[in-house]
Amino acid sequence: MRKIFSLKTMKHLLFLSYLLTITLFLQGQTTRKETVALKVQHEPVIDGKLDESFWMQTVAAKDFVQNEPNNGLPSNYQTHVHIVYSNYAIYIGALMFDPSPDSIMKQMSRRDELGQTDYFGISIDPFNDGLNGYTFVVSSGNIQFDALQSQEEDPSWDAVWNSEVSITDEGWVAEIEIPYSALRFPKKPVQKWGINMARNVQRTREKSFWNHVDAKIDGYLKQSGQLLGIENIEPPIRLSLTPYLAGYVQKNQNIESFDYSLRGGLDLKYGINESYTLDMMLIPDFGQVESDNKEFNISAFETYYEEKRPFFTEGTELFNKGEIFYSRRIGSVKDDYQSSLAANTNEVVTINPQETDLINVTKISGRGNNGLGVGILNGMAGAAYATLKDTLTGTSRKVQTQPFTNYNVLVFDQSLKNNSFVSITNTNYLQPATSYVGNVSSTHLRFENKKGTYALEGIAGFSYLDGLGHNSSTGGSYALNLEKIQGNFRFEVENSLIGKTFNANDLGYIEKTDIMETKAEVAYNIYTPFWRMLKWYNNLEFNRSSLFSINKKMGNALEFSSFTTFRNYLSINLDAEFNIGKYNDFYEARTDGRVFVRPPVYAVGAFVSPDYRKKFVIDVKGGYWSAYNENINGYWLGVMPIIRFSDRFSLNGGIDFNLDHNDEGFAGKTKNSDTIYMAQRDVRTLINYATANFIFNSKMALSLKVRHYWRLINYSRFYTLSQEGELIPEDTYHTNDVNSNFFNIDLVYTWRFAPGSEMGIVWKNAIAHEDDFSVFNYARNLNQLFEQGNQNSLSVRVVYYLDYLQVKKLRTSA
Repeated sequence: MRKIFSLKTMKHLLFLSYLLTITLFLQGQTTRKETVALKVQHEPVIDGKLDESFWMQTVAAKDFVQNEPNNGLPSNYQTHVHIVYSNYAIYIGALMFDPSPDSIMKQMSRRDELGQTDYFGISIDPFNDGLNGYTFVVSSGNIQFDALQSQEEDPSWDAVWNSEVSITDEGWVAEIEIPYSALRFPKKPVQKWGINMARNVQRTREKSFWNHVDAKIDGYLKQSGQLLGIENIEPPIRLSLTPYLAGYVQKNQNIESFDYSLRGGLDLKYGINESYTLDMMLIPDFGQVESDNKEFNISAFETYYEEKRPFFTEGTELFNKGEIFYSRRIGSVKDDYQSSLAANTNEVVTINPQETDLINVTKISGRGNNGLGVGILNGMAGAAYATLKDTLTGTSRKVQTQPFTNYNVLVFDQSLKNNSFVSITNTNYLQPATSYVGNVSSTHLRFENKKGTYALEGIAGFSYLDGLGHNSSTGGSYALNLEKIQGNFRFEVENSLIGKTFNANDLGYIEKTDIMETKAEVAYNIYTPFWRMLKWYNNLEFNRSSLFSINKKMGNALEFSSFTTFRNYLSINLDAEFNIGKYNDFYEARTDGRVFVRPPVYAVGAFVSPDYRKKFVIDVKGGYWSAYNENINGYWLGVMPIIRFSDRFSLNGGIDFNLDHNDEGFAGKTKNSDTIYMAQRDVRTLINYATANFIFNSKMALSLKVRHYWRLINYSRFYTLSQEGELIPEDTYHTNDVNSNFFNIDLVYTWRFAPGSEMGIVWKNAIAHEDDFSVFNYARNLNQLFEQGNQNSLSVRVVYYLDYLQVKKLRTSA
């Protein structure tokens, strides 16, 4: 019998059939999936078993689609999600089928820290605008993660919800209860929520979604499906009280005796209506907040520290609109903290707090049916005082370093069609005693076209400062960019200006003023596997900056980066930067109108990260920079091991070393003349850090964090700075070398003994030391450091969560 089709022809036909199937599948994803929730009279017992009969009466949401590694293909694992609701909460029952349940990865971690584990998550967008939502994730070890979704994900937000999981012969099960008090939704008889579900299978690194989230499209919420069937539910009375009691034992290096204190306070949350919530802290306490990663700063700009205080990290996405709010300003001392406080040479400063005691902090935030988001934040801080001691007489006195201060932030943010928005933000910093006010306003807008392929974004700011015996000043700023946000090929063009007199630093953070920048960026990303790669992202950027007031070029820079993940999950990131021509630095001289002309430099770097599923891995980073045709260069190297001894016990850390050879920078200046001294120096920075976590269960954990920062500065040559910005050798000027150390230990035990309720026991040890011993000898430096006085504190803090709805529910059932 004659063959009609050859084997080769059959392969071609099968391949075309496969392509046709995938094409039709992807075309089907252009519409939003829908699923329906079922109302139940009796609420399920959250035990991770789904043994109530009503679970199987619902139509399961299934047929998940991969986001990684094969963007757009069907998931290799079946996932069935059932949704029911009551008058109190919405319930999710998820069945994650897995042919190898004994291989499910379930590393334990602290809350909000998902490690090497399988997980299931659900995102809810109650106003169905594609801009704002809530994400709830539970791991196969029942570790909870939650976040607010807006332009960026805010994982610092914590809600009170319930979950349980179980491993079965067919895979694993997650059962979740989300009280309505954790959500904000419109008051109307029929709800129509945006919704999406995600599943991660860690051993195969597959991440999939119920409604396909295309990796080639920016924006997660706007790619959600829809949840129907929820009817006749009322936005609940959202009222919760969280009283706390904290005891502290502290030992300061300058004080011989121990200091004991007992503090108590109250956090209150009240739902003003279905959309807006009042959060209030009465007598705030942040004594158990993780220590800052301090450093010895030799740059012309203030060190930026990450906000770690829970009240200022949770649910503050509205307040970040406009980019003029830096919450670390609230309660910080800025006026006389750095000034000379001693009246004579016999006085020494024994206590000089960097922060004031906050009296009260209040915020109102939320979003209404019409898409209008409102945020109001107010904080009041008491006066701060430094203590000075006379070494001859032994007497002490106090000096005020900052008076009573009021902080206020106001935001209006209107959601628009096509995932767009426009917002207005105002910050106000007020010191009544000095009649000083710092007022800054900003308008922030973003428009996307209907297809979500292009976006136009702009920010404009205005500042007004008055008081402290100075004339009032005003200033302005803006930034405007156009970008292509979808597809393999993307681009962005941006122009920005920060005026010379624009000052948002009372309640914001800005490094450079009087600067105009123009940026052009192109990117080409591959999101699906090819050859030996799983994905490949490439980016090329050109940046030009100038001093705006005199239209003087500062510099031109070209940057390139490439990130690749291979099929064995080895990831490599390559970076290169080239300054085109000399760089006119108008900031390093620390004097208005003066410039320091730097030579052109180039820098190359790399970061290598292996497959994190292994028990032991080491991340490595390194790089080199150099000035063209000059003996000015440097390198950096980092080694970061991660060890998982078991699913409960893990250790990670690192060693970072950086050397800048013959680095040139500011050294000092005279008070009564315009002479500016510069220096050439070797700057060595060594940072050692380690974190050990032992997780007893999903509610109890022990964590140890240790960090040692060491910076050594050796001066070799000194110069004066000419009016043209050149360095002129100077033999008479000298300044001492610097040997600076910061050492911190944070030992933290946490026990979440009830939903929203927690006990924490924290021990902190801190050492800071600075001298001019400039020999690069780590062992000697460490021995000398531990001979210094240190600061120790031990605290016990108990927080108890009282929810009105839960109390009412218990009373009703009783």
